Amino acid sequence: MNISLRPLDDLPLGQVSITQPRFTIGRDANCDLQLFSPLVSHFHALLKLDDGRLTVIDLGSENGTWVNEVPVALERELHDGDALRIAVLTFRVRMTQGLGSLFQLLDGAASLLHGRGERALSHRM
Repeated sequence: MNISLRPLDDLPLGQVSITQPRFTIGRDANCDLQLFSPLVSHFHALLKLDDGRLTVIDLGSENGTWVNEVPVALERELHDGDALRIAVLTFRVRMTQGLGSLFQLLDGAASLLHGRGERALSHRM
């Protein structure tokens, strides 16, 4: 799965790829995504990818983490198209299937079709 954040505000950065299972957002230089706003806490939020499920966890930030304008109390699942707000900075969450995931999906569909006696789908790499 390919996951990225696209800024909706006038931020001097482009789309940000989420490439690890734990991705920190905040003002601190050790964060995976460092945001230079005094309203963003040093360690503001954590994105966690676990078993294909992406969640955001607010790390006790001063100005909050929001998903689709609803405050995140502890942890909240994210979906493609969600608006993720870190204090006053908003990002669009993008989640797309990579080729590996697509082939797994096709293999699953092929197994289902084959089990029904219908023509199975297959792929070659």
